[in-house]
Amino acid sequence: MSLRKLVIVMLSLMIMAPVYAADGMEEKVGRVYDFSGSRTEQIGLTIRYKLKTEPEVFFKGIHVPVRVLFAKVDADINWGHTSKVATIKKKGKRLVITQNKNYAPSEDEVLWPREWAIVEDGMTKISLPYLAYIFDRYAKHSEGAEASKWKEALLFLGIEHMDNLDSSPKDKTLHSFVTFK
Repeated sequence: MSLRKLVIVMLSLMIMAPVYAADGMEEKVGRVYDFSGSRTEQIGLTIRYKLKTEPEVFFKGIHVPVRVLFAKVDADINWGHTSKVATIKKKGKRLVITQNKNYAPSEDEVLWPREWAIVEDGMTKISLPYLAYIFDRYAKHSEGAEASKWKEALLFLGIEHMDNLDSSPKDKTLHSFVTFK
């Protein structure tokens, strides 16, 4: 290969590099789901556990209360009033949701990112699009990708998969169906 061709190839790769740069979860989830509220105004949540499907429940915005999401699952859900820490404990592991940036999780804990949750009206709520992206039934997350790592870390919660139907153009709703094992 001539020096000229090599330089052209190298320049092309440098120009195209941003296209192949790894995106963070925020960017990836943001490309799939509307966080602005301009298109999606509510979440319609349906939970299936032990072959029983609960009626769809609606929540304004993109956040779903932890207690509602895990209410029917065999898990211990706790709220530390003084520590402001919500936990979901199952199979000896705990998912920890807190706005405390200094919280240091123990070995048996998975710390949910502060940016993916809110405390509102006295309830801890998670941003459902992140969970929907991680457990999407048809998503093919590559090995080593952040979504794959999250899915592996959260398997103890018993989420088998999630099906999501974005009917925002029709009714401004993201319908999310969570199936627990």
